Amino acid sequence: MFPAPIIVTVYDRPHHFRACIESLKSNPEAACTELFISSDGPSCDGSRERVEKVRTYIKGITGFRKVTLFASKENTHREVVNQTKDAVWADNERFIFIEDDNIVSPWFLNFINAGLDTFAENQDVLAVCGYNYPGFPFEKSEAVALRCFAAWGYGIWRDRGFIPDNEMAAYASSIFADTKKFARINKRLPHMAPMLHAMAKGNLIAGDVAISARTFCDNKVCIFPSRSLVRNIGHDGTGQHCEMDERYTAQDILSEPIDVSNSISLDPQGRNTRWLHGFVGGRRKEILGWLLFLEVRIRNPVLNRIGKRLYRMVKRVVKYQKVLK
Repeated sequence: MFPAPIIVTVYDRPHHFRACIESLKSNPEAACTELFISSDGPSCDGSRERVEKVRTYIKGITGFRKVTLFASKENTHREVVNQTKDAVWADNERFIFIEDDNIVSPWFLNFINAGLDTFAENQDVLAVCGYNYPGFPFEKSEAVALRCFAAWGYGIWRDRGFIPDNEMAAYASSIFADTKKFARINKRLPHMAPMLHAMAKGNLIAGDVAISARTFCDNKVCIFPSRSLVRNIGHDGTGQHCEMDERYTAQDILSEPIDVSNSISLDPQGRNTRWLHGFVGGRRKEILGWLLFLEVRIRNPVLNRIGKRLYRMVKRVVKYQKVLK
C-alpha cells in the first residue's frame, strides 16, 4: 500500500515553495508518494511573474512517485484548491495537506502516515497534525491527543473532519445558538470566538476553525506530536493572516521518529489543555468571547449596540495591556 498522497497549495512565493518541496523530499517516504500541487493563478500584474517562477520550478520537481499539477490561468480565490481535493478524494480515502510555507521534518511523512493507519477505524480521531505550538510542554517525544486542530501540515480521512465551505456559516451560527457548545469552545480555545463570529456572518471560510470546533461539539480529538514536525516560515510577513513572528519562523522541529500506536490516550491531559488555553489568550480572550456571544444573542437593538460598544472597549483594554507587557 502506497503512503497517503500529498496536496501542496501554492500561490506566488517561489522561495517558500521550493523550501517546502525540498523538505518533503528529505522524507524517505517521498519516493513512493504521489504529489498533487494546487497552483492558483495571478490576481494582479504584480504577482504574474512570481506565479510563473513557481510553475517553472514545478516542471523540474523530482523525488516523488508522481507529480500532478492543478493550475489555473486566472486567480480562482482558492477554488483550484477545492478542485485538487475533489480529484484526490475521487481515488483515495485519505490525503496529507501542506501549504507552501510549511517546512517539514524528515520524519513528518512517517508520523502522519502512521497516524492515518493507526486511527483509520477510530471515528473519535478527526485528523493527524504534524505541527505543534512553540513552547508546548513535553517530557518526551511522543504522540498526544488534543482538542484542537492545526492546519500546518496534516493528514485526514475522507469520512470525517471536513465541513463544506457552503455549510460553514450555518455551522458557526449553530454554535452561537447553543450556549453549552459555545461555552465548551470558549473555555478552552477562547481565541476562536471572533473567527466563529466572522464565519457565521459569511465573512470567513476557515476549515481549521471548523474542525477545531468539532473536537468540542462532537467530543473528538486530533493527534499531534509533542514536539513540532513542521515550521511555518510564512510568519515572515508574506503569509496571509500571518503577522511577523519569530516564534514560528525560527521554531525548532523534531529530527527523530515518534511512535504512533493505539496505546495513546485519547483523553486530552489537563496540563496540555490548560497550556493551550493560556497560549491562545487565556482569561482575557475568554471574557471577550462571552461579550461577543452576548452581542450575537441579544435581540434588543439598544442592548445590542451597548454590547457591541462594550466588546470593542474591552478589546482595546486587552490590547493595551498586551502592549504594556
